[in-house]
Formats: sequence, C-alpha cells, structure tokens
Amino acid sequence: DDATERAEAAATPRTGARGWRPMAAAAIEPRFQHLQVWTGTEVVVFGGYGDDGEPIGGGAAYNPTAGTWRTIADPPLRLTIADWTGSEVLALTTDGELWDYDPADDDWRELTTSPYDGEDEIAGTIAVAGWTGSELVIAYTAAAADGRAPGDSAAYDPATDTWRTLPGAPFDITFADAVWTGEQLVVAGDTGAGGSTYPRLELWALDPAAGRWTELPAPPLADVERRSHGFAVWTGTEVVIGGGHAAPEGAQALAEELRAEDRSSTEQEAGLLSATPRSDAAAYDPGAGTWRSLPPAPVPVDGLDRYGETWTGAEVLVWTALENADPRSSDQAVLFDPVTGAWRVSELAVEGAHLDAPATWTGSELVVWSGEVTATDANRNQCCVPSPIGSTFTP
Repeated sequence: DDATERAEAAATPRTGARGWRPMAAAAIEPRFQHLQVWTGTEVVVFGGYGDDGEPIGGGAAYNPTAGTWRTIADPPLRLTIADWTGSEVLALTTDGELWDYDPADDDWRELTTSPYDGEDEIAGTIAVAGWTGSELVIAYTAAAADGRAPGDSAAYDPATDTWRTLPGAPFDITFADAVWTGEQLVVAGDTGAGGSTYPRLELWALDPAAGRWTELPAPPLADVERRSHGFAVWTGTEVVIGGGHAAPEGAQALAEELRAEDRSSTEQEAGLLSATPRSDAAAYDPGAGTWRSLPPAPVPVDGLDRYGETWTGAEVLVWTALENADPRSSDQAVLFDPVTGAWRVSELAVEGAHLDAPATWTGSELVVWSGEVTATDANRNQCCVPSPIGSTFTP
C-alpha cells in the first residue's frame, strides 16, 4: 500500500538523486506555522500550531544523511522566530522571551530579559530576524491586529548575553522576507499603507551598526504600486526579488466603490478585482544601490508566507505550495541562475503540498515537513489541518 511504499522509500539510503523524495515519519505531532533551523548536521523542528489552532509542544531533529529523526527536549510554546548562530538556536516567543537551544546538551535555556519581554502587544505582529555573525537582529515590521505599533527593533549579542535597541521600522509591512547582506537587514514585503485594499511592494534596509532604516529605490517590476511580495533571496552579491501578485488597474477604486455602496461585487466586477500572478524578477546591488532587470520566470512564482527562500550557492530556489483546481495540491521548486539568467522548474512533488510550512536548506537539499494538509474534496472547507508528510528536494 501507499504507506508501505512510502516507508520503504524513506528508508532507502540517500544517494543524492535529483528531485523530490519522501521523508521518514517524524516522532512528533504534525503542525503548521512551525520553525525549522539547520545546525550543520540536523534540521531542528519545533513550535507551530496543532489542528485546534493552539500552540503545540514537542520538537524533533532530522538527520538528512541517515534519513532519521530523533526527539528533542520540549521547547517553550509560542515561538515566532528562530536562527542558528553556529553553535546554538536562538528563538523568540510571541511575548518576548528569548531562549537558546544547544543540540549537544539537548537543553532549552531562557536568556536575559529582552526589550520585548512581557509585552503582550507584540503578539500578532510580524517579526523578521537575521543573524549577522555576532548578533541576532530582530525587527517587527507590522502592527498588531488592533493597530498597536510593535515598537523598537533590537539586537542580541550571545557572547555578552546583552541586548541593544535599534530604531523601530518606519513602515507597516506584512508577509515580509528579510535577508542579511553582510551589512544590512533588507526587508521586502507588501503594505496596505494609506488604507489601500491592495498591497504595495516596498523594500527597506536596516543598518544595525549605524542604527538607521533606509527605503530602497523602487525595483524595475511591473505594477509595484499594487503588487504583493513574492520572494527575496541574498546571493552573496545581490538581493533577487520577484513573483507575487498584482491587482488590475482600477481595482482599488472599484473596491472603494463597493464599500461605499455596501454591496457585493457582480461576477464581472469580481474578475476585475482578482490579482494576477507575476513572473518578472529583478536584482539589487546594495553596494551600488542599483537594480537590474532579470529574465522572467517561465511560470508565475510565489514564495513562502512567513518564511524565506533559499540560495543554494549556485541558484535561487523558490519553493511554492501549489493549490490546483482539481483540487489537488503539490510542491514545486523554481530555480534561477543569476550568472546565466536561466530559469528551470522542478517536477511536482508526489506527496502533495506543504502549506504554511518552512523549507530548510541543508547545503545539498531542501527539507519541508508537515504544514497544512493537502486540499481534497473531503476537507476543502477545513482550515489548518496539519499533515504528517515530509519531503526533501535535491536540485
């Protein structure tokens, strides 16, 4: 049966063959909106939410060489961001507690009080973070649902166990990606500033040494003023962005008209309000402060909400969970070589899509585990049912 075939495939020694491959079953409950961190030898998985929408405990570590899992010490609940320092995992909860996890000791430890500790208002805000090599830089890029501002950015130095505050983000960006360039934390995302129904693509850079935010020039992409963020990847020399969705011209005015008249859209109007997937891309050189246009992708490209995309060392790898009308879902990888300008698209994963799940690069393969269940006729109206499935992708 399918379960037996999957187990046999997962147990087969990993040969480095290209494409998608099933993972062995994990010894923890499936979840969505969880966190994954690559330690150099294992993918550590923790946090997230269960099928009741509540925070879920338990954690595990996956060894991609052996294709095996082990359980780890129970992490704290409500973890929202995490990064690897080279020796430990640093993770922040939604109420501002900073914890570290040492894989060698299998131990979680609460660190010195953060500037956010006990501030319930940060719950519900959008946070991004980047490891600079010496500090974990954290920026809250969107206000809470009730409109409260998230406050200052901050940086934590694990060598001295100390915090320092940085200026708060001068923008309100949701669905943001953050990449560390070596000098700046570049944040790309979309905003509904000014009461707009449709997003506007924006990019900002935080220089933690100077303590200053700077808005980047507008990228050479179509419909930036009414476009959502797709993906952002640091290649070592450039920030590559692209994809996303763009609203048709006039959609904002029509949406405001419908609100003013307090009525639903007609079938024809609904078509005018629908956003169109985009495939164009561009690259930003932070040293020169300039953009260059890139060849468009062969398919529309959309990255991961809440999670960043991947630089393999040779290609930009954007992983997308596709939701198809049939109504099956599946994973697909879209790859771009910035030197040759060539795009390529992977086959669809046979295991179905991992919605609301992180994708972690190990240096040779992409690891994607759990997330929301693939849509079927039986559950298409259900939200947030976690899947136990895991897959890896080798370019």
